[in-house]
Amino acid sequence: MLGQWPFEIGEETDDVVGNFPGLVSRVRKIEDGQLKLEGTGTNALGWAVTGKDDGKYTGPTITSKTLVAWVRLRELSERAKAGSVITIDRISSDHFDGIIFAERQPNQWMAGSSYFHRTQDFDLGFMEEETGELIQLVITYEVLEDGVIYITGYRNDEELGFYESIQLSSWQTGDAEIFFGNRHGSKQAGGPGGSRPILRKLASTVASWL
Repeated sequence: MLGQWPFEIGEETDDVVGNFPGLVSRVRKIEDGQLKLEGTGTNALGWAVTGKDDGKYTGPTITSKTLVAWVRLRELSERAKAGSVITIDRISSDHFDGIIFAERQPNQWMAGSSYFHRTQDFDLGFMEEETGELIQLVITYEVLEDGVIYITGYRNDEELGFYESIQLSSWQTGDAEIFFGNRHGSKQAGGPGGSRPILRKLASTVASWL
């Protein structure tokens, strides 16, 4: 486990694993284990990013990884789209992977990435048609011995699809940050991507179980 954000009382902005600094947030509300985000169109009006008190990521280099989130959608893509429920980005440059909603396909989830370098549409996918349901989303990134990344998505334990990418990615100690709400950006100005979800618990883990 590299990072976990349960949003519980007393640790609303904390990574309880301790590798990432606290959240700098511009969000509607954090309460009852929920982070409520706002967005309109492709603009993030409410978002959060690690980096409190200029802290840095202190964990190991990240290559293989799993992104996990529990989320309730409050709107579909007609209201807000192209936002992220959880993104890992570099501080030094635009280099991210994230669980993105409705950027390329209406009301569908994808493994978003900088300039779509590690992004393909999942062959099975899932079209969201309702709001309010608690959804678990998982995207795994397994780096194989030949340097290929094997990327698989899941929604409520059902596979969304998988594909391979040759666009390797890594995040070093001191040069990694986590975004909730927008796809990427900076803690000063935020970044692109609108969404209106309620996030319940999020985690970033080493994919050693793959």
